[in-house]
Amino acid sequence: MNKSAREMFEKLGLNYSNNGYQICYYDDFEDKYIWFFTETQTIEINFDINVYYLKAINQQCKELGWFNEL
Repeated sequence: MNKSAREMFEKLGLNYSNNGYQICYYDDFEDKYIWFFTETQTIEINFDINVYYLKAINQQCKELGWFNEL
């Protein structure tokens, strides 16, 4: 069974927050943040990512339905 984006990010050590306008995965200790802005369908990342983060980002985009519009 495929893991959810949240499960994937949590395995990478990131916490989850959702205020209805943006989803944020973060680690305050290491100052890492990945924001998914739902209204504009944009992503902001403040650190270098590896393929594991990329897989989790792609999974989150799938869950948000962003790939359906391509």
